Amino acid sequence: MLTARFLPCIVLYMSKITAEAATSLLAIFAGQTVTHDDVLAQITFEYQMASKRTGFSSYFKVTDAIEAAGVTSRYTGPNYTGDKLYTFPAN
Repeated sequence: MLTARFLPCIVLYMSKITAEAATSLLAIFAGQTVTHDDVLAQITFEYQMASKRTGFSSYFKVTDAIEAAGVTSRYTGPNYTGDKLYTFPAN
């Protein structure tokens, strides 16, 4: 499970649901390249399974956590255009 110690510059405190959602995403998408929409849908699902509501910042917190854990993101077009893709490291 991720903890706040992995993110000293980004997040001072990571809630339990944020850490659990990030850990789940890393396991579910391990070794895959997926779209931003796929990641957001999975974050929403993780929060729903925990009976929590997703606020606007929930998505940023989880995506920051997975990027700090080694996930890379890129756009398919120039100058932040096209689809945003996340590449997850293999376990």
